[in-house]
Amino acid sequence: MPKTMKRCTMCGTERDPGQSYCPACGAAAFSYVEIPDEAPAPETETSVPPAPQEQPYSPAPEPIYNGVPVVGEPAFTASEPVPDKHENVVAGIGGAILFSLGGVLLYVLLYQIGFVASISAFVTFALATFGYGLLCGNKKTTSLPSVITPIVVTFIMIILSVFLGIGIAIFIELKKEGYQVTILDVMKAIPNLLKDKDLRGEFIKDMVFALLFGALGTVGSIIRSVSARKAAKKAQ
Repeated sequence: MPKTMKRCTMCGTERDPGQSYCPACGAAAFSYVEIPDEAPAPETETSVPPAPQEQPYSPAPEPIYNGVPVVGEPAFTASEPVPDKHENVVAGIGGAILFSLGGVLLYVLLYQIGFVASISAFVTFALATFGYGLLCGNKKTTSLPSVITPIVVTFIMIILSVFLGIGIAIFIELKKEGYQVTILDVMKAIPNLLKDKDLRGEFIKDMVFALLFGALGTVGSIIRSVSARKAAKKAQ
């Protein structure tokens, strides 16, 4: 309920009813005024949280490879096996034979200068493998022909290299001694010349060393090919 207070008629200061003088200006003139109680605070409506605003659509960022954004979907997912490219086996065999001739040439040159010519078997196998992949149309192939062809071609070229190396060496010696012969005559005579014990021993030694180096060169390739084929099967 409202309460009664005195208000100074001079300065308007409110004071208690028991005071005779204004505490502000000292005047005795006053009047009574009613001061209502403080009005209760208005009831506030229950606040309703605002509805969440819909976020605008934002596409996922493009993946980045080597600092360059990759646009579009990948050609294959991780679970999809990558299809093998077309492989021309006949052309691959021709490429293996053609390129492996470089290893034959290297063997003949090393043999004539007295170097360990057998190490050229590594080069022969590497060139045969490269030639097969280049001309078959699929350098990354791990098919059975891509493994067998370079191995077979390498061993054939090793035999040819040993025959040529010894034949050319004999031809050079005969020419130095004044014999009128051709390289073809010497190559035809090699089977008869091999009846000589010393020459036959030299020929067998050279052949064994060359084949050994050739075998060592092919082992690593066979292991890599088998591992690649197993990995491809697991991916499928």
